[in-house]
Amino acid sequence: MLSFQSVSQAALACTVALALFGQVAHAAPATQLLLDNGPLITGVGNAPDGSDTSSVQTSQNLGVTGFAHAFASSTRVADFFVVPDSGWVVQSLEFFLFQPNTQKLTPTITALNVRISQNVVVWGDTYTNVLGSVDYAGFYRITGNHLDDMRRPVMLATVQVPSVALAPGGYALDWQAEGGVTGGPYVPPVTIAGQIGSGGAQQYRGNGWNVLGDGGASVALPFRIRGTLDKVFANGFE
Repeated sequence: MLSFQSVSQAALACTVALALFGQVAHAAPATQLLLDNGPLITGVGNAPDGSDTSSVQTSQNLGVTGFAHAFASSTRVADFFVVPDSGWVVQSLEFFLFQPNTQKLTPTITALNVRISQNVVVWGDTYTNVLGSVDYAGFYRITGNHLDDMRRPVMLATVQVPSVALAPGGYALDWQAEGGVTGGPYVPPVTIAGQIGSGGAQQYRGNGWNVLGDGGASVALPFRIRGTLDKVFANGFE
């Protein structure tokens, strides 16, 4: 029968052996939502099929359902984010986009390229298709109170990133998509019920970058960044 002492001695010997070979295992940090760049939902479960809605705030003189960022039209969109002092290791990116007159269960998005930049490109390019998956995001883009307008089901496009470490500071994220049907793809701006937009998102139309706006106000674009805190910056050492 194993005694407490023998178990302890065996455990100690095992620990010492692993340490000597540098093989002491550490649990990998859990992936978390590092950034959600703005809300989109203005109505919960109020579409005819029970989906949520994202309504253009026509009462605030806004009128844009989405901004083009398509290969076919040579357009791109960009927005900006700040990495805190902890630093980040980016593992995935999520984008919201739609093509008009499509069905929620039949995604039409076929390609997406993306860049993360800080004066120079840190990761990505303008030609490699890095689209991982496309799923219905759970809501429609509508105008005003037209809750029965289900022509613009919004999709969630996910891009897997090969654990790119970002030091603290400001970065630009720009992207472009392609779809299998006519029209778009379009990205809806960040939407808050009863409010006009605010932000510094931009669009490239072949002759340079220009600030995006709606109703005389600049807008932000929705995206999510998932990953882990960079232990080098979070702890001050690795």
